[in-house]
Amino acid sequence: PVMDLNNSVDPYIHYSRWFFNAGGNDAANDTLFVQVSNNNGTPITVKKIVQDASASQWVAEAFRLRDFIPQPQQVRFIFQAQDFPNGHILEAGLDRFYVSDSFTVNIPNTQSNEVELQAYPNPSSEAVSIRWKMNELSTSLQLQLVDMSGRVIQQQRLNGMEGNTQLGAGLPSGVYIVRLCTEGRAITNKRIVLTH
Repeated sequence: PVMDLNNSVDPYIHYSRWFFNAGGNDAANDTLFVQVSNNNGTPITVKKIVQDASASQWVAEAFRLRDFIPQPQQVRFIFQAQDFPNGHILEAGLDRFYVSDSFTVNIPNTQSNEVELQAYPNPSSEAVSIRWKMNELSTSLQLQLVDMSGRVIQQQRLNGMEGNTQLGAGLPSGVYIVRLCTEGRAITNKRIVLTH
């Protein structure tokens, strides 16, 4: 597909892939290429797979487009399986393709010296550890994990003025926002990236 990303701030490409390469009379050599091009320019290879441990499985992946194209405009995503000689069996599939942008509307950031919110490791392949600290006690403090469409995916009520917890376990790869909220309003937020 070709995508107009002129107005994107920091786009991420998300997809799930299936790849199998085996059989034949010698080492498997069929290849899956994941590539992007900008304004019909020369394709840039994001990933090249010949064999890996995830053969015959759906694998969710994501990448930051600006790591490959500094100023994305009319971007083409290329998913190509090549069947090279010597009779190997090749299977490839693509599913759950979408683009998300790190720019999130309607999530205010009023970070001050009185509020701390940390997320680590970030990016993470598992759950992300969240540390919060406030200078005054709130009886309605909670953490929310929000996807790029603004939907609350996970939330936790918090007790005390500081602590640690984890969010994001079992979620698909992607960009999410962690919001620290009190009395129904977000007082600060942090972007996290989950990669599997």
